[in-house]
Amino acid sequence: MLEHLSQNIPTEIIKTINDDFQNLKTKIKEKYDVEIRSPYEVFCNPALLTIIYTTREFQPFGETFDQTYKFVGPSISLRSTQENFDLTAIKGKSLIYISLGTVFNQAIDFYKLCFKAFGNTVHTVVMSIGEKAQISDLGEIPKNFIVKNYVPQTEVLKYTKLFICKKNMDVVS
Repeated sequence: MLEHLSQNIPTEIIKTINDDFQNLKTKIKEKYDVEIRSPYEVFCNPALLTIIYTTREFQPFGETFDQTYKFVGPSISLRSTQENFDLTAIKGKSLIYISLGTVFNQAIDFYKLCFKAFGNTVHTVVMSIGEKAQISDLGEIPKNFIVKNYVPQTEVLKYTKLFICKKNMDVVS
């Protein structure tokens, strides 16, 4: 099943990987008395049923997975705490949503750059700045911006035309 992944790897690299695997396999057998038969068993963890939280179309080489893999799509749940956010303020707007993550983020300079780039445009911009940043540290907020420490992302995304997120600063539209 995974042969196509190693086709372009030089032989000496494959030998090194295999030697390392054999050494680790021996150590695990000695320490835990567990027999490992193949790298596939370790990395793919075959079971009677494996639930995959994406779609087959998004899974690289998805067509190679047999019927024991069930592609169920993403697991998205509602947050237990509901913040006060007026969704009617964004319905029917040309909406840009900016979120760099709400837990560790303190990108004040980036947020101010967004004010310059999108302030006073025809777009409504929702910006979620997280728990660590203070709205008061941002200075003057353009009138077309809605800035909150938290927004209900899955709900806001339903109305979004452009989403700027932190995954390596990818822009998703």
